[in-house]
Amino acid sequence: MIWIWSSNDPELGPNNCQKSCFRRINKIFNLIFSIKNSKQFRLSKNGAPVDAIKKLIPLHDAIILSDYHIGTITDKIIKTVTETAKKSNKPVIVDAQKDLDRYKGVTSMTPNLPDTQKHVGFFLKNKADFIMAGTKLIKETQAPAILITCGSDGMVVITEGSYTHIPVFNKSKVFDVTGAGDTVTASYSLAIATGAEPVYAAIIGNIAASIVIKQYGCATTNVDEILASVPQKIEVENWEVIRWKKYLIN
Repeated sequence: MIWIWSSNDPELGPNNCQKSCFRRINKIFNLIFSIKNSKQFRLSKNGAPVDAIKKLIPLHDAIILSDYHIGTITDKIIKTVTETAKKSNKPVIVDAQKDLDRYKGVTSMTPNLPDTQKHVGFFLKNKADFIMAGTKLIKETQAPAILITCGSDGMVVITEGSYTHIPVFNKSKVFDVTGAGDTVTASYSLAIATGAEPVYAAIIGNIAASIVIKQYGCATTNVDEILASVPQKIEVENWEVIRWKKYLIN
């Protein structure tokens, strides 16, 4: 998987935890999903290596555009990534905080609730609001699915014509939410890369995040912990009851 992010720091990027969380989650889900040849790819302020992006994308399973809006991930970069990924049939997931309509032709995006509300211009208080907001983003980006993270209220997945609310798992023991968003984005992207449906991918991201927030700092987890945290039955709003531990293991 390629994780492309904008960075003020030539070594670490904008979030000290982002790289470490990516390495950690990537290693975990390599074991579960047999995702190979993962690579982190930082774009410097001195110019974006468009040619390198074109060469790398066909060699990897998924691309994450993580934009902290310092000007590195330009419209040209977005277009290069989406067009090259489309030719290679690779998913592109966006982790951005604003200007969400810039990312046309991506597979999905994972905005949080406040950033989504800022973009659409209204508060998301009920199912109808979420559907309206998700539909707006789908129309603007042509993305098949939008994952809106809602903190302690869980996640909402919007696809064309469907709405699914996924509750937080294991929220009784929250010690540190550092890196939780990156954990969701990484694991969600890896699951999408294997062909998982967006709701299943979001559930996997939810479970992974529920583990790391129970520890202090940029915590780690492992396959055994993830599998042990998967309930035999998960009830989500407006979707079927899922009995899927066998699905995850296979």
